[in-house]
Amino acid sequence: GLEDGRITHHSHMLAVRPEYRNFSVGYRLKLAQREFVLRQGIDEMTWTFDPLQSLNAHFNFARLGVTANQYFIDFYGNDAASFLHRNGTDRLWVRWKLSSPSVEAKIAGRTGGGRADSDAAVIVDAGADGLPVFLGLDPAADKAVIRIPSHITALEKNYAELASAWRTATRRAFTEAFTAGFRATDFQR
Repeated sequence: GLEDGRITHHSHMLAVRPEYRNFSVGYRLKLAQREFVLRQGIDEMTWTFDPLQSLNAHFNFARLGVTANQYFIDFYGNDAASFLHRNGTDRLWVRWKLSSPSVEAKIAGRTGGGRADSDAAVIVDAGADGLPVFLGLDPAADKAVIRIPSHITALEKNYAELASAWRTATRRAFTEAFTAGFRATDFQR
């Protein structure tokens, strides 16, 4: 593809059957895809994922080293019929700079998911009742944190209203943060 005048590779979907998860198959597939794209002379890949899926967020940010500064509301439409889309189809558009020093360090295992800075402003937090609390974006903040639930799929299945509240709060947080010039660069469990 061509984005902002640069040649890029967009990975529409890479998935692993449930029975083969937790064996690093997805990670190895992504690394093989990276090598294939680098051999083509392309140094960037993009894809999308649901920012409420914590396992994917950890994989993409902490293991691969992607960054994001674009949030799409109902990327696949608001009536996409699938068990995967019970709570909308919002997506982060991520960029993987395949040969950047930070990506090379992640792949070599020299860095992991960092720790949230104590001076980072929290935009969305979890209340005592499990409901998201939107605290707003501090315009003076250099760093910000958007908390997400650890198991959104279970919430979507068992507590649809709670899952919807998380979607609404994080949608607003990502949209405001990206508009203010922030980028998503890491994920902490």
